[in-house]
Amino acid sequence: MDKLTTKDLVPLLAPLIILFIIIAIFLWLRIPDRVEMKTEKTFHIKLMELQRHPSKTVYSVDGQIRPTLYLKQGKKYRFVVDAPGHPLYLTSSALGGKGVPDSLSSNVDERGMVSDNGDLYVVLEREAEKGVLYYQSTMEEGVGGQIVLI
Repeated sequence: MDKLTTKDLVPLLAPLIILFIIIAIFLWLRIPDRVEMKTEKTFHIKLMELQRHPSKTVYSVDGQIRPTLYLKQGKKYRFVVDAPGHPLYLTSSALGGKGVPDSLSSNVDERGMVSDNGDLYVVLEREAEKGVLYYQSTMEEGVGGQIVLI
């Protein structure tokens, strides 16, 4: 039996080295910080006046008045907000209003937490107490509704 030399091993090892490099690059690209997270769902938020109580404004979400939203932890959600003068934020308060004292700034991503016009991207990174949050206005109590984490 002939002895293998380095010259004989190069053609055998080259494809393995190339395969290893391809796998390493693929894994590097799959790291979550390097990949844009897919948006699970987009909600369209508008401010509207109630016909029965013209002085009362509420959020409508995709045409429904203050619906309960069911969101999954760790997923990314987009809120397209059109509510001039009533910035939307997430909170543990069922009432909202009065600024943003108890906002969940550590519970949403760094792209923004409060918006009255434009896109707001939210990633719920940790469970809220009892699995319930609220989307509210910073300016008026009772404008928003409940978020249930599923």
